[in-house]
Amino acid sequence: MEGYDHDAWTGELGTRETMLSAYRLAAVSSAFLNVSLFLAGAYILLSAPARLRSPVFGIHMAAFACTIVYFVLKLVFGYLEIRERLARQPDGTFDASLNRSLAQLDVVNSFLSLFAPLVAESSLLFKLAAFYPAWSTRPLKRVLVLGPFALALLLRFVASLLAIWHGVHFYLLPVERKGSSFYLSGPYGLAIIRFVDAFLQLASCLYASGAIDAATGVSLQPECRSACRAVDAPLWRHLRFFIESVLMSFVPPLICQIIIVASAFTPTVAAARANTYGILFNVVMALCFSILATTWSSIRDATPSQISSSSSSSSSRRHISTSTSLRPSSRDRPPPPPAESKSIIAAVLDRAGITSRDGAESEEEMEVVQSITSTSSAGEGEGHAPRFPHKGTSEWRRSTAAAPRLHDHSL
Repeated sequence: MEGYDHDAWTGELGTRETMLSAYRLAAVSSAFLNVSLFLAGAYILLSAPARLRSPVFGIHMAAFACTIVYFVLKLVFGYLEIRERLARQPDGTFDASLNRSLAQLDVVNSFLSLFAPLVAESSLLFKLAAFYPAWSTRPLKRVLVLGPFALALLLRFVASLLAIWHGVHFYLLPVERKGSSFYLSGPYGLAIIRFVDAFLQLASCLYASGAIDAATGVSLQPECRSACRAVDAPLWRHLRFFIESVLMSFVPPLICQIIIVASAFTPTVAAARANTYGILFNVVMALCFSILATTWSSIRDATPSQISSSSSSSSSRRHISTSTSLRPSSRDRPPPPPAESKSIIAAVLDRAGITSRDGAESEEEMEVVQSITSTSSAGEGEGHAPRFPHKGTSEWRRSTAAAPRLHDHSL
């Protein structure tokens, strides 16, 4: 068990209660292990090839690996703890090899419980870098924005290394040399490390949320909001996704770290249980919410050439929207390569002929209708929105007869 005196725990509960507690811990760890495996498989299958080559994907895979290894070791720890309690004699003698294995697993679990959330939430650094890119942000401002978050990540990594040092020095070495099974410094050594890590995790996620919210604060003004909706509606939708995902990155520390900090310095059985389950929930929630925060709204680190091309295309969009009051066609923009825009599971289903193109065709139909009408009504004058004829009327038949035959299949 992490963060408290193992002998005090087992002595207060007794053999039966200790085994029941180990069984519950193994059951919860097994459930979280299945959730992590399912999320890892879904994340890989639903990711496009372009995302598979991104550094954020590599960080998420490392976070999945740390989380899966952590819960597997928690399962093994629960199994060995039950065996150790069954092998313990009434006079207090115990199996030294099992006790040594428990000590080794406890040290590794203490490290991974701090390191796995750190790896998962380090992907927020790329999200910050996307909002403050090097080509449009002054170097000093970029360092001042990214530096505090990177420093917090570094301090959390040092805290995870201190957890290893504390476990080896105060737990593993006494077990191997003297055959004891308790912390020489009591349960508060690791609790202090967890308290520092919890504070750093809370502060770093809050800082990331504030920095990204400051970067998007200008776009939240009413005049800019109406402009975004008038010029490009998907831009406002993506902005809302960013804001919601930023708020997600603050949820895991707010929920779990309060439980961990409140129960860290309370030497009772109930506090030890709350601390243990708070640590488990923090590991899996940090993984889930960091993935949502960085993939639900995609990270785009555009280059200046892309910005210049996008600005020219946006100016042409504004001209079209003011003259026709229509959103320009998506056919004016070059579509992404099919291999880069499709996920693995979508490509497999496409090759098998299982997926249907009805949804995509209906979206393309709307864009084709808008593009044909906008080109045919270009000479109607400025400020006049074209009138769409009802399907089946004589106006509709004349407009379809005048339209190019290339688009007849989509009308």
